[in-house]
Amino acid sequence: MFIFTKFDKYIVCKREVKVKKLYLIGSKEFQSRNQQDFIVYYYMHMNEEEGIYGIRLEQRFIKNFREIEYAEEKGVTESREVAEALARYLIDYEVMPVALPETIDGFFDGTEE
Repeated sequence: MFIFTKFDKYIVCKREVKVKKLYLIGSKEFQSRNQQDFIVYYYMHMNEEEGIYGIRLEQRFIKNFREIEYAEEKGVTESREVAEALARYLIDYEVMPVALPETIDGFFDGTEE
């Protein structure tokens, strides 16, 4: 949501930021086919306004730590326990960001992919 404020000749636009808390659940180190080491961080996040939890995975290469690939699913569940269990499931099955949506579907369907 955007808030516009008018000051004489200028219009100031402020974007309302939803407060989101990010919790690191764990991380795993991997090596790609081309011998590059990288780390995947597994986060659970909570949208405080709506009281719902989501999942975020970040993949960072060790040689270039500023380069980030990530995937995020918002509004996965209203239960903190389910969100934590999902994050631990993702760690156990070594899920990469690219496979996050399908793996979450499999988790809630009760199937392993």
